[in-house]
Amino acid sequence: MKILRVIFFVVLGLVILISLAAFIFIKTFDVNKYLPQVAQQVGKAINRQVNIGHANLELALFKGISLELRNITIKDDQEFSRNNFLTLDTAYVGLDVGALIQKRQISVTDIILTTLQISIVRLPNGAINAQTMAPAPSRAGEASTASPAVLPASNSASNQTMMLPVLSVRSISIKHAQLSFEDQNKQMPLHVLIKDVDIQINNFSLNDPFDFTVSANVLAQEGQKNILVAGHCFLDLTKTAVRISNLQVKSDLSQWDWALVRNITPMLQALPVWPQTIKGNILIGIPSASASQKGLEGLSLQIGLTDGYVKIKELLNPIEQISLQAESDLNSVSLKRLEAHIGSGQINAQADLKDLLNVPGYTFEFQSKSVKVEDLLDQSNAPYVLKGEVVGQFSGSGKSFEPQSMLNNIKGEGDIALNNAKVEKLNILKVILDKLNFIPGNIIQSALEGALPSNIKTQLDTDTTILDKLQSKIKVENKVISLSDAQVNSKLFSMAAEGTIDFDLNTNITVNVSLSSDISASLAKSASPLKGLFNDQNCIYIPGKVSGKAPSVSYLPQIDYITKKVAVSEGTQQITQQLQKVFDKNPGVKNLLNSILPGNSENTNSDNGTAQSDQSTNNQNQEDPSKKLINGFLGKILH
Repeated sequence: MKILRVIFFVVLGLVILISLAAFIFIKTFDVNKYLPQVAQQVGKAINRQVNIGHANLELALFKGISLELRNITIKDDQEFSRNNFLTLDTAYVGLDVGALIQKRQISVTDIILTTLQISIVRLPNGAINAQTMAPAPSRAGEASTASPAVLPASNSASNQTMMLPVLSVRSISIKHAQLSFEDQNKQMPLHVLIKDVDIQINNFSLNDPFDFTVSANVLAQEGQKNILVAGHCFLDLTKTAVRISNLQVKSDLSQWDWALVRNITPMLQALPVWPQTIKGNILIGIPSASASQKGLEGLSLQIGLTDGYVKIKELLNPIEQISLQAESDLNSVSLKRLEAHIGSGQINAQADLKDLLNVPGYTFEFQSKSVKVEDLLDQSNAPYVLKGEVVGQFSGSGKSFEPQSMLNNIKGEGDIALNNAKVEKLNILKVILDKLNFIPGNIIQSALEGALPSNIKTQLDTDTTILDKLQSKIKVENKVISLSDAQVNSKLFSMAAEGTIDFDLNTNITVNVSLSSDISASLAKSASPLKGLFNDQNCIYIPGKVSGKAPSVSYLPQIDYITKKVAVSEGTQQITQQLQKVFDKNPGVKNLLNSILPGNSENTNSDNGTAQSDQSTNNQNQEDPSKKLINGFLGKILH
């Protein structure tokens, strides 16, 4: 027993001596001497230049071994940039010695990375700098040449994985990280800075899936973390890939800084309208995806937005109750449904965006249901106020998101209508009649001051125009908006229009107005020359045009047509009165003319260039061929 006791104390002494020697060794061992060699080997492994500024190796009785590295940098591939791909202030690693001795497992207690900065660059050809972090091909070739009996790559990788000791890390913390992403795509360049990133990984393993969470400031207001990410991850070392599953990304849009968002790409900067306030809860789900040297594979995003709110300066009221559902694989986006409300109205939209990484193209559909104009536009300082409910639909397509190219390529068509419409502070009929003051003899003024029925006088004196119908077909192509089959109807008049408005707001629209039959009859009764403007329906017909560049757009009647028609009517009346006096004194002359001019209506009405009122004027004189002859003769002269 005494011998056993001696042996025990001898062994114990040896253990204490070895432990003391190991402790002294670790305490006195200068790991910094080996940092250049370590950095060089790591650099070869990832095909980058690596620098490690300082290292500190510690041994504590209860905490085990810990290693702290400072000022780590990894240079970027020169093809992408001359800056650092990665910089790291501090990396701390703690090792559980007991687990290594007892279970032959590498059990890391903690890994803490502080102030990590990573710069991701994507070239116009689609290459990403992170993808080139692999052993240099020449090195791989040399290794293959030196060892002819090496197993195939897949088997070798598999064997290497199997030979790796069991590794587990209880906790990995990345604090105050920053990620810069620059996409040099010519069609849609981006530059996004993600700040204040915190990553927490628990129970990390090389062999089993593990959970992770991320919080970050992505284009958010200072001090806000507007992105929360949670998911599962698995390291597939046989294929040098990272697989994620059940990933969820949540964000509160009210925490974003939308001025920063606008600056990430020229496409957004070129937009003429930008929101002042955006709110809403967005949820992005990724069922599964894989990242490797080949890039991202199997990525599919399910995107949802609820309780959305957008306030735009140009709109009187905010867009509320916004909800959407979309799908994306980063190269395409399919907006399945978008619904929003403005006041009591509703808008719906669908869209598809394709080939976003090359030359993007898109299609879209838009519908408006009972959106009130007064809910959209602030017209408090406008000279007149338009009210009504906008109903319509528009569908189109285009290519590119580069501003100028986008304008050149967008095209589409649809229709729009304004229900329950009225214009306050503006009597459209009065404006049209005032534009006819160029007619000699103050004919219009005389007609308005004449014995008009009280109901018509009331309608002319009011400052509001009630519109029974306002609708038009719309077509957009080659930077031009074309209007066709446009109709504006009220109890006072009807208006037909067609023409164009280009993207520079140059306007050229033909507007033909027909007054109602009762107003036409009353005006013509007070000023008979206005009968020359009658069309087939015995309504005063006034052709005109709206032209100019906004906001200097004006309406002008077709002066030459109107003056000719009025002159023909007035001339016919005057000459007829003189002829009547002659006929009254010489009835035989009138009878002679009527007998030799039985078909004058066909001959004198041959002037097709005098528009619709020629026929109406002749209809008034169909019982008197002499009047037809005079009317046709004057028409020929004034044509």
